[in-house]
Amino acid sequence: MTTPTGLSRDETRVAAFTTDCHETTSRLFLPADGPAGTVMTWRELALLAGMPLTADLRWSAIVSRLDAALRQELSAPFAVVPSATLVRLVDLLSAATSTPERCYFFLWEGYAEETADLVPEVAPPHVAVLARHDYVLHTAPLSWLVERAADLMQPRMPVFLWPHDGAFLLACPLYHDSLYLSSDVALPDTLRSGGLEVLPIARDIELPGEGD
Repeated sequence: MTTPTGLSRDETRVAAFTTDCHETTSRLFLPADGPAGTVMTWRELALLAGMPLTADLRWSAIVSRLDAALRQELSAPFAVVPSATLVRLVDLLSAATSTPERCYFFLWEGYAEETADLVPEVAPPHVAVLARHDYVLHTAPLSWLVERAADLMQPRMPVFLWPHDGAFLLACPLYHDSLYLSSDVALPDTLRSGGLEVLPIARDIELPGEGD
């Protein structure tokens, strides 16, 4: 049974949210809410800011170079995935694991409204490393992410998502603007083909995503 390994205890580093037991690590940029209900990608925003989209790009660096009117109407994607993007992400991840019906979701208990109805579970030994001090474990199908989004107003992403077969680790630092993926080399390409913004990222750098 696959166990997530190599996670750093320093939560300012990418290595705290990625493993060394998968082939590659990637950053998945969360789209932002723009003017008049639009959804804007980081690539679109970077283009408007006159900057290239790179794996270590920070939200504040983009925003500081945008038109003031746009800045006022732009909402940062702090751990929230737009519904259409979430459905596409769940579909693509479900196809990448042999156990989409059994996944471990580790949610921060500080997202109180989102964990209030969950009965905390004891983490199985093989995923105990993900059960940090203030996380609530919920075991459910991967589709639960979409189902809870229908019941809650803009729910935050779990800090860790691990399918039972260990095909990947998806992580979202608290209130951050990006997800971090540990996987085989094929999955990032699949996500990009599905319209998501994904770039490879090194594990030994400071976490470039920014939180609320």
